Amino acid sequence: DEVKEALGLGENTKYSLQVPAEELAEIEALEEVNTQFNARLLELNDNRDAKNRVLLLGRPHKFLRDAGIADAEIEMEFDKFIRKSSDKYKHAHPFTAEDILDLPKAINAPIAVFTSTNGVDKVILTEIKKDGMNFIVTIKAVERKRKGGVILEVNEIETLYPKKSRGIISWINKKLASNIDKEKALAWVEALRTNRETELTEQELNSATNIIQI
Repeated sequence: DEVKEALGLGENTKYSLQVPAEELAEIEALEEVNTQFNARLLELNDNRDAKNRVLLLGRPHKFLRDAGIADAEIEMEFDKFIRKSSDKYKHAHPFTAEDILDLPKAINAPIAVFTSTNGVDKVILTEIKKDGMNFIVTIKAVERKRKGGVILEVNEIETLYPKKSRGIISWINKKLASNIDKEKALAWVEALRTNRETELTEQELNSATNIIQI
C-alpha cells in the first residue's frame, strides 16, 4: 500500500505490470530506508550519547542522478543535525528531529536540485516545510576509507535547514538548477504569489516561472 501511495496508484491498480521491476525494487528499498532513518533519528535524539551516529538515507534515485548527484550512499552525521538545528547556530533557523522525518523520501522526490555556487555541491529543494519555508539539503560527494583500506565514495549531507524563498527564487533566476520537477516548481512559485507575506516582486516571480517552463 505504501508503494502504491508513493506511485499515486489506486487500490486495484496492477502496479507490478506498469512499473519496471528495477524501479519498483528501488521504491520498496526507499520505504525500508525511510522507516529505518526515522527510527534511528528519533532514537539518537532521545539518546545523544549513543555510538554509531551516522544516519543512512539510501542511494539517490534517477531524478537526483540526472541532476548530477553521484550514485552512492547518502549519509548524514547526527552531530550535523544537532549543530544545524540548534537555536544557537549562527544562522538561527532552529528545527527538531520531528521536522525532518521522512527525509530520505523527501530528497528523492524534490521540487528541484541546484548546483551550489561553488560549482560542485548539489542543493536539494524539498517539499518539507518549517514555518512556511522549504528545507534545503546540501550534498557533497566525498571519499571515505573503510576497513581493509577500501575507499568508497559517499554523498555526505553538508547542511540542511528551512530556507527563505527569496534565495531559492534567486537560484532559479540565475539558472543554477540542474534538474526541476516543473509541476512542483510552478505550483511552489504560484503559492508565493498568493502569500501576503512574500517580499518577492512580480518581475522576480515571472522570471522564475518563465525559466521553469523552458
